[in-house]
Amino acid sequence: MKVVISGASGLLGRAVLKEFSEAVGLCYSRLTPGLIRLNLTDYDDVKSFIYNEQPDFFIHCAAERHPDKCENSVDETKKLNVRASKFLAEELAEIGCPILYISTDYVFDGSSAPYTEESPTSPINFYGLTKRDGENVVLGASPKHLVLRVPVLYGPTSYLTEGAVTGLAQYSEQTEKILIDDKAKRYPTLTTDIAKVIKGLADKYEKGTNIGGIWHFSSKEEFTKYEMSKIIAKLRNKRTGHLIPDKKPIYDAPRPYNSYLDSTKIDNLLSPKRTPFIDGLKRVLDNCQTL
Repeated sequence: MKVVISGASGLLGRAVLKEFSEAVGLCYSRLTPGLIRLNLTDYDDVKSFIYNEQPDFFIHCAAERHPDKCENSVDETKKLNVRASKFLAEELAEIGCPILYISTDYVFDGSSAPYTEESPTSPINFYGLTKRDGENVVLGASPKHLVLRVPVLYGPTSYLTEGAVTGLAQYSEQTEKILIDDKAKRYPTLTTDIAKVIKGLADKYEKGTNIGGIWHFSSKEEFTKYEMSKIIAKLRNKRTGHLIPDKKPIYDAPRPYNSYLDSTKIDNLLSPKRTPFIDGLKRVLDNCQTL
C-alpha cells in the first residue's frame, strides 16, 4: 500500500513517517532530506502529484496549527486548513484513495466535556473554526475519508519550542515572575502514540475494514499549562518559584476550558497504548535540551 504523508517534517508528521516503512513524505516550509517539497495550495502541482503517484492512503498532517497566529492570518490559515484540504480530498476521492485528516479538540467550545465523535462542534477561535470546516469538506468528498481529532501534542524534537508542550520549558529559563495559564484543562498526547494509532487505522483499511468518518484519540491525563510548566522545569532541574498560576489568562485567540476527547470508539477498535506523560516527557527532554 502506497502511503503519502503531508506535513512530514512537522512534529506529528515525523513520527507518522517513522511508523510507515515505505511512505512518501511531503513538506514545504521546512525542506528536509528525503522528503518531497510540494505547495498544497498550488492546485496544479497537487493534482499532478496525485495522478503521478497514485497513493492508496493519504495522511494529511499539514496545517496552520497556532491559534494566535491563525487569528491574525485569516486568509492564509483558511487557504491551507480548508481550501487545500478540500482540493486534496476531492482529487483523492477521484482515484479512490482515502485521506486521513488530522483535526483537533479545538473544534469544541470546552464547556461540556467529554466529547464523543457525535458531539456537535462549536469552535470558539478561528483555528478551531477552520479545522471544523476542514473536517466538513473532507468528509463531504467521500465516505472513505476519515478525520482523527487529537489534543495538544508533544514528541521527539530537535528544539523544545517547536511544540506547545515542550515549549513551556522557556518559562523556567526566565528570572522574572511569569503568569502561566492555570485554568484550561489539557491532555498532552505523545506523537509516537498517535502515529501508532494512524498506522493501526491504515492497516484496518488495507484489510478491508470500513474506517470512514470521525475518530478521537487522546491521553487521559489532565494538566494545565502551569502544571506542565512546573513538571518540565523539575525534570530539567530548573527553578519554579517564579512560575505563577494564572486563573484568568488572556490570549489573542480564546481557548476552550476543557475539550477532553472521549476515545472509546478507537479504544474498542485498536486498544492503543498511552504513554504516561512523565515517562514520555522525560524521554523527549533527555534527548533535546535546546530551546
